[in-house]
Formats: sequence, C-alpha cells, structure tokens
Amino acid sequence: MDPSNSILQFLNTIPIPMVVLANLKIIVAGITTFLALLNHGFDSVMDPIPLFSPSTNYDFIIVGGGSAGAVVANRLSTNPNFKVLLLEAGGNPTVLNSIPAMAMSNMRNPYTDWMTRSEPLNTSCLACKDNLITISRGKMLGGSSSLNVMVYMRGNPNDFDNWANLTGDASWSYENVLPYFKKSEDYTGNYPDPKYHGTGGPLSVTAQPDDPLTRDWMSAAREMGFSNSDPNAEFVKQAFVPIDHTMKDGRRWSTYNAFIQPVLHRRNFKVIRYAHVTKVNFDSTKRAVGVSYIKNGRTFTATASKEVVLSAGGIGSPHVLMLSGIGHSDHLKSFGRFEYRICRSVHSESFRYREIVHKLCNVRGGSWAPMISCLCYTCQTGEGGSRKLRIYGWLLKSELQLTKNINYFAHKGPLASNAMTAIGLFSTDQPPEPNWPNLYAILHPIGIHKSFGEDFDYFFGFKEGTMKSYCNPYHWC
Repeated sequence: MDPSNSILQFLNTIPIPMVVLANLKIIVAGITTFLALLNHGFDSVMDPIPLFSPSTNYDFIIVGGGSAGAVVANRLSTNPNFKVLLLEAGGNPTVLNSIPAMAMSNMRNPYTDWMTRSEPLNTSCLACKDNLITISRGKMLGGSSSLNVMVYMRGNPNDFDNWANLTGDASWSYENVLPYFKKSEDYTGNYPDPKYHGTGGPLSVTAQPDDPLTRDWMSAAREMGFSNSDPNAEFVKQAFVPIDHTMKDGRRWSTYNAFIQPVLHRRNFKVIRYAHVTKVNFDSTKRAVGVSYIKNGRTFTATASKEVVLSAGGIGSPHVLMLSGIGHSDHLKSFGRFEYRICRSVHSESFRYREIVHKLCNVRGGSWAPMISCLCYTCQTGEGGSRKLRIYGWLLKSELQLTKNINYFAHKGPLASNAMTAIGLFSTDQPPEPNWPNLYAILHPIGIHKSFGEDFDYFFGFKEGTMKSYCNPYHWC
C-alpha cells in the first residue's frame, strides 16, 4: 500500500471545525487587519519619508493605483525617458485578497476598503442599515480589482459611443477602445472570439469549470427567449451568460498583479504607498503642476512637468477635484470654496472640464445596478431521494475536508473557485432597449447554514435579522 495514499485518506476524514466556519467572517477580518497593518508597518520602515526619495519631480503623477491607474502607470513607464510617480492611499493587497472564495469575506474592512456610505434614501435600500448602502471600494494597489468578485465586464458599447458623442472625442468610441481591451487580455474565457478578445496580454481572463446549476440557469433563460451571447462583444443584448473572471491559476488576477507588480523594477517608476492625495496644485496660469498628499501624518508635495492623472475611481477622482476647487460652483461655495479653476494638464477618468461636467450630469438615466433575489433549491441526491444537502458557508460538507482546501496551493479546490457563476442582462426601459440593458441579475449559489442570515446581512449591509426572517420558516438558519 502506498503510504502517501493512506495519509491522504486519513486527512480526508478530518473536517474543518464548525467553530471556524461559524466565525469565518470574523476570522478573515482579523487576519486581513493584521496583514494590512503588517504591510503598513513594513512600508513605514522601508519608505518612512518620501523626501528621502531621489526625486520629488516627475514627468507624470498618477493619483490612485486601482483598476485604471495601474494600467496608466504601466504604459507611461514603458518609456524610459518618462519619470512616473504613482501615489496610492493603500498598500499592497494581502494574501487573503488573492483567494477567490474569500472575496466577500474580505470586503468591509476599513484597512483595505474605503467603505463609502451613501446618503440615506427614502424610496430604496429600506432593508439596509440606516436606509443607505456602503459602497465597497478597494483601498490598496489594484483598487477594486483587488477586492471585488472578479467579474470581467467591460461595459456596454453604447456607453462608450455615448461618451464619445458627449465629449466630442471619437477616441472614446467602442470601435476605438476595443483594440486596447484585446491587447490587455490573455483570454481563455467562455467566448474565445478573436474579433472581441485577445491572448498574450497581461490581464488573465478565464472561465470557471462547468457546473450543472449554471447549465440549468442558462437553459431556463433560453426557454424564456434570452440569448447566451458574449456580454463583452460589440452588441450587448439581453442575455444570460456564464461569467468570465479575472483569475489565473485559481487566484485573483487584479490590475496590481497584471500591470504593477511586473514593472516595479523599472528605474523610472516610483510607487509611494499610503499616500493620500488631498489636492492638485496649480501655477499662476491655472496649469496643474503637482499634488499635495499625506503620508504617515505629514504633508508632502510632488511636482509634474507634463501631466497629473487622476485615477482615484468614480468617487475618489471627483473628490480630489472638488478639494482642489474644481467642480460645481454652488456646491463648492457651500463648503467655502469660492474659486473655480479651468485646468490644463489634468486628466481624470471621471471628467476634465466644467463644460463636460454639465453634459455628463445628463447622461442616460439608466444605470447598471445589482438586483438581489434569493432562490432556494432542494437538491436531488444520487441516493434515490430528494433531500437537502448539508451545506456550510459557500461549500458542500464534502468540500470541507482538509485535503480539498490544501489543494488551493495546487491552484484548485473550493478556495480557488468564485461563488458568483453567471449573470443575466435585461432592459427595464419602456419601450425596452434590448441592446442597452440597464439591469442585471446574478446567479450566486450559496450554501444555507446556521449563521447564513447573519452572514448575509453583514456582507450586504442589511438590517439585523433581515435574511433570517426569510430562511427561518424553512428551518434553514
């Protein structure tokens, strides 16, 4: 008898203690906090005062090393004649951020998530605490691509064309941005059409292993008349599709992994972590010449001879602009900021000039928004009867064996899988715009377990007891 097989068989009999599973979100939050503080402490020792850096003068300064900033930093620093500075308010992602099955558990941690709170609402979010939503935004290199559930969605082609029309800049059209999407991809996903996808790029896009529940969902959608077409193709129609993920070898593949980590050796590229930018600085001609930022409780400045690039996200970039005196005059005056600047050499992923701000305030009202609907299944077992499978957390009991989770280090097993498997896109406009969906549904198989209601309320910010009221009548939690 092979002794290694005997050892594996023995390990397969060892379950993960239920006390660990019942408190998984607390354990993950504690480990993430510890690792994030460790990262910050290490950075404070290795790079305590940015003034000790060889230079505070750069050609380009990029504010925010997230989904957009990581790509911009990579591309600009390709030219060895450009000195590029990337300022990021967070640090490196922790090791837990790379584990796909931990995606939901890693959210709502103030050390890696901005946790932006919306205003209280009276007509929606009534099940949420304080009638508001907490928007998870990555506070680390890679930004939200280091925190989200790794769904690869480019956006609707009509949106790109609409931006091109609003700005008068044809380079924003889908036809013109498509080659760059393809160039960035190393695509092995569900729709390998070379017209819309590329290979050999730095960003890994993969398909999850086939599973019967997703197949049934797709089949049901086809019966209802929906297609199963590529949501990232030229014409995004009302469709139900299996999700492509930004993963590689069973791990998250964020823009940090794809675009920043491989080029940290470049001598013309500097990354300053835990640098919270508070202001864009201007000269007497209202030209952007640098930024001010806070690191370790001290304020520093850095100058840019060519451009300042704001890539702090859809919330962060407008925030920095308003702190710099750029925005709606009435809003700025309400905070005592009376000066408004039309700036040159500032590029933002959100907006550039006041004239465009006013136009962008009137873009198509329909927005992509998640619709949460909980469907509960009774699974047919192979033992001749219809019975509930014993499920804990995201996983079947049979997957809670020690060896299956150790398999993560071999890039497989339950920890290497994403629980979100498919989406449905459709239009609620009247009349419907089938090529411009404004709503999506998510297939997110979740195991029902004792703390399910509590966990679900925590992950989505619901009022205490909201989900328990749904599953208690069925004695599921």
